[in-house]
Amino acid sequence: MAATEVLERVAQDGIVLGARAASGQAPRFADPVIPAETLAIAVRVDGGIGDVLLASPLLEALYDALKRCEIDVFYHQPDAAKFIFSSARFVRAVHATRDLPRMERQYDLTLQTLQFVRYAVRDPAKLHRVCPDFAAQLPEISRRFDRIRGLADRQPALDGLWGRICVREGRGVLDSIGFLGGVNVTRDSEIFVAPDPTAHRILETISVATASATSPSTTALTIRRPFSRAPRQNAGRWIIGDDWAQN
Repeated sequence: MAATEVLERVAQDGIVLGARAASGQAPRFADPVIPAETLAIAVRVDGGIGDVLLASPLLEALYDALKRCEIDVFYHQPDAAKFIFSSARFVRAVHATRDLPRMERQYDLTLQTLQFVRYAVRDPAKLHRVCPDFAAQLPEISRRFDRIRGLADRQPALDGLWGRICVREGRGVLDSIGFLGGVNVTRDSEIFVAPDPTAHRILETISVATASATSPSTTALTIRRPFSRAPRQNAGRWIIGDDWAQN
């Protein structure tokens, strides 16, 4: 059968061929309206290991909201972040924070998270093409951040004030991350850990990690050491014991 006959048969039978992105990787979703493009996203996570864990619901929700995207995480201790996000479907790669200035031009969207969530869009036109729904929300997301920019710029000096504001408005740590990030993250969201069981010694160097130093002062999230002798089958998605303690 000639090539033209194959194409005619495909059109006649209504067969949809899988599109491929310009990078050679097949997109995760087939959509006749949105072009087969992929957003490259850089996420800088600051703070301690507890802040990396708190960022995980944001990354997962953002990945699902944008649909066609690849997320790279930048953290000052990349081995620790690689341990947490090993095999996580929503993280493509982990890099050291010091590499971000050199690599930033490769990304269409960057964000920084440490309680507050800041977005910087490098290619607005591409964002509108690939994810018009999220692009439409971005102006409101930016206005939310602008209202508390003074607190974010003085971090951590005014973290206590931010904590009191969150409590007054009925928001916990994850609620605030979802509110500022414009994605579906709430206090009921799961903290995602997909560790490599063979690399557990990395986490053993951190006996207990807490996010209380960088989270609103009215809450404290304790991250218990997951395992020292945990069997391989225990790896995967965990809901970390999040006992919210009022100071």
